[in-house]
Amino acid sequence: MLLDERSAPARRRYLDAFGNAANFAVGNRFLLSLMMRAGLAAECGDLASDLVYDAPHNLLWPDGEGGVVHRKGATPAGGYAETEGGPYAMWGEPVIVPGSMGAASHVLRGHGNPRSLASACHGAGRRVPRGAASRGGDADLDAFLRKFRVVTPLDHRSPSVARRADVLAAWRRDLKQEAPWVYKDIGPVISSLRAAGVADPVVELRPLLTVKG
Repeated sequence: MLLDERSAPARRRYLDAFGNAANFAVGNRFLLSLMMRAGLAAECGDLASDLVYDAPHNLLWPDGEGGVVHRKGATPAGGYAETEGGPYAMWGEPVIVPGSMGAASHVLRGHGNPRSLASACHGAGRRVPRGAASRGGDADLDAFLRKFRVVTPLDHRSPSVARRADVLAAWRRDLKQEAPWVYKDIGPVISSLRAAGVADPVVELRPLLTVKG
């Protein structure tokens, strides 16, 4: 389909804004990783770390023929053809499917399935909408926080924060929106990706702590 040239300026503005948002996301992930590395170094001493793989899940990907694939909540899952000449050509593209703050995440290898546009889901999806989740009870959240370590910019244990009921309420509301019980079970999702020929599981990763920026 030919695009109307009269809409070219509007498309350009949209793509520029989209690119700015993507750049912000890259910077955000980078700074979060620096914060986590600094925290680990403070507890464990000097350490070295390298970026292994970065898998965005909301970008426009040029297809080489003038079109684009917009992956929203999805991640690339290319196979041998899509990774030819690169470091993953022998295995297929790495596919990272996160669980939740309390559930396992999975690394898979993609097959470049054309039926899924060489894409895989980025997580299991929500069971409870954000609005409803933020209004959930406190008992489940307290039980989760006793079991798992969640690192946030706000130190809820600080005496100065403890006196601010409004700040603590907002902090708890944000955590409830991303709590493990508001997401679907990740196991059936991974099984579905394998059964559909989208990607094969390689390793399961259990969370030790969550950094939530």
